[in-house]
Amino acid sequence: MEALTRLTAEEWVVIGPDGKLTTRTVFLEAVTAGVLLHSNMDIDEALVRVYTDTGVVVTRVETAGSYRGQPFSTRERSIDLFVRKHGQWKCVLTQLTTIAEK
Repeated sequence: MEALTRLTAEEWVVIGPDGKLTTRTVFLEAVTAGVLLHSNMDIDEALVRVYTDTGVVVTRVETAGSYRGQPFSTRERSIDLFVRKHGQWKCVLTQLTTIAEK
């Protein structure tokens, strides 16, 4: 939780696979309350690009856990947009896309 708070900007939003937006406040509240729990998060592929004060991170990740008591397991691509603010990198946007099964 500490790392997530430190690495995300106040204006951070997550665009889920369903296209819905989740604000940083709502996301952090869900984690703090135990509504969203991750038991596994394995990144097996990552691409990082830096353009002066902007960075893009593209990953392939397998996650597992529960949301509102319902278990989940997904394979997805994540695109994270970072900006350098006052010498620190902060994530301002995350886009999640489910990888279709073969």
